[in-house]
Order: sequence, then C-alpha cells, then structure tokens
Amino acid sequence: MDYLKEKKFIELHVLSNSFFKNQNIKKLKDNSSIIDYNFRCPLCGDSKIDPNKKRAHFFWKNRTKKGFKFHCFNCGKSMDLKSALSLIKDTFKIDLLSLYDSFVQKQLKLINDTHVDFRSKEDETDDNLDKVKIYLHNKNMRHTKLQEVPNVFQYVKDRMIPEIYWNTKVFAWKGTIYDFIKLNPNLKTENKLQYLNTEYMVLPSYGIIDNELMVVGYNFRFLDSRYEPKYIKVDLDITMNVPKFFTNQFDLDIESPYILILEGEVDSLMFKEYPTFAIKNAKLQKINEIKELDKYIKIYVWDNEYFTNPQIKAFMKQLKYEDYAVLWHIDSNNIFKDPNKMITEKYVDNMDSYIKDKIVNGLRRKLLLTKI
Repeated sequence: MDYLKEKKFIELHVLSNSFFKNQNIKKLKDNSSIIDYNFRCPLCGDSKIDPNKKRAHFFWKNRTKKGFKFHCFNCGKSMDLKSALSLIKDTFKIDLLSLYDSFVQKQLKLINDTHVDFRSKEDETDDNLDKVKIYLHNKNMRHTKLQEVPNVFQYVKDRMIPEIYWNTKVFAWKGTIYDFIKLNPNLKTENKLQYLNTEYMVLPSYGIIDNELMVVGYNFRFLDSRYEPKYIKVDLDITMNVPKFFTNQFDLDIESPYILILEGEVDSLMFKEYPTFAIKNAKLQKINEIKELDKYIKIYVWDNEYFTNPQIKAFMKQLKYEDYAVLWHIDSNNIFKDPNKMITEKYVDNMDSYIKDKIVNGLRRKLLLTKI
C-alpha cells in the first residue's frame, strides 16, 4: 500500500463522515476500481430546468492514483479535492477543509501515541506505515526561526549562508533536543546529550521517498566547541532504509546536468548556482546508493586535504578516470581547508565562479594528484 492509498483513506473518511451524509449526494459506484459520488454542482448551480439533474462528481479512479477529483459535466470545472472543499463549504454549510486537516492531525497522533494502523490487513507492511509517518511529519514539522535564537542567527550570518536558506534549510533550536522530539512526533535519538538545554543550529536530513524530497531526520549542531561530537543526529522512528543526505535543493526538479557532491552540510550552502548534495562520511558506495542522482554528472568537492587526510586520499583513488573533482590546490595561494573557510575569511566571495576552472577529470586529475 502506497501513500496515495493512505491519502485515499483520509479523503474518503472526511467525505463519508460529513459531505456524503448530505441527502442530496448520490453514490453511483464504490468498489476497488472506482468510487463515484454524484450531486448538483455548487459552483454553477447545475441545471436550471431540471432540479433533479446532478452533474457534479467526486470520484477516485485507481488507475489515476492522484486522489479524489471534483468534476462538473455542466460547467466543466475540474480540480483536486482540497481545492473543491474550500470552494463548496459555503454551499454545504460545513468547513470540510478544516475537517480534512483535523483528521490528518488525528492520524498523526494515532500513529505516534498508540501505533494504531488504519490500513486494511492485506496491505500491512512496515514500509507503508513508515511512508505515512514521513509524509505526515513533513506536513506538520515544527521548527524555531533563526531570528528567535540570536546566537544561532549570528553564527549563520557570520558564515554568510545565503538568505534563501534561512528557515528553509537552516533552522535554530533553543532548549533540549528531547523537547524538540516531543514537539515533532515520530523522532528518536539515543544520544544522552538530548537532555542538555542549550542552543543549536538545526539542519534537516533528507531522503527520497516515492521520487519526492522528504525530511527523514535532523542534525543538531552545537555552537559550543566544548561538546563532542559536534553534531547530534535525530532520525524519524522508522524502519525504511533510505540513503540520507543534505541538499540545497527544494525539490528534485533539477535542470542543471551537473551536481556537486560534498561531505559538509554548511559547505554545501556556500553554493547557489550548483545543486549540491552533502553526504556524511561519504564513500562512493553510499553515494551510488542514491539512484535518483545517476542521471547527473557528479563533481566531487572534498576538503583541501588531498595529501594529508587518509579518507580523502582513499576516496580519490576510487574515482574512475572520467569522474570529475574540484582540486583546490590548482590555486597555489589557497591555504584554506574548505569552502566554508574560504567564504568566512573573505578569500572568495562567489564559490560557484571560483570552482569553475578547478573542475578536472581524466589525465589532468591524475597528474595533479601524483603525490597520492
């Protein structure tokens, strides 16, 4: 059972417990392949001659898998369920849109508090319930705005993270991570520092679910350098095994043929023109698990430690002849470790332009890395 079938369940519940109880609603079909309810169109008023004519429909066809649709065969209006609910509430004297949102919230509470499964038995799998948790969490997730936690906000500004990413890719939290988990159901962490009351920069962790970019966890970064590790990982309480990453993208509709693969989340936000994907402790195997990225030309952007960092040396040796990488030391004056430092130290003011002549592959890359 996929998310669309869960969506069908929610929509059908809302309609059948309110709208479909109206005596002027006629059920034409309700089976495994089609559900069709017929009524007079509240938008055009339907036939002015015959008051019994009903040419508006709410219907669900299994083969379309897009949820309930509204269509009137008199005026030709067609739209999805939520759009129709907002328009017809005055006619039927019921705020179905609020009912819809309220029911989604109740399902979220059911899943979190009692783990009641509202699906049919033949469709039961852990993965399907996990998908619902992810979709509902993404719909209802709660954060603190950066501007409400001054120390975190200053940290973000000092690192010159572009404003487009404020409160969209970078968030703040003041308090305990335990409190954040209580506010956002279905999250978990085993780190004992979750009870520490302090300030954090919060970066979402993403996964690809049904070809959509979804938040599947968070990385809480300590601003106080006394704490190790620097990050505390919080995941959704799910069993689905999806590769996790951070990205500066807001969806998967990427026009560029090139994408940058980095290791650091903050580093990935130093770029605005290139789509970036940051993968912690990245290895080629982990990167290749994200099959949706196979259609793009990957450019690997690691720290400026090719000759001193064993992990980066090992990674570079795994690259194929045709693979692209950014080699910082082509610029002999560059002594900075990573894009974050280059920006904050004002060595570079535009990372996208700076890397363009440092992207190399093939023989040139091999010659430049002869010390490895």
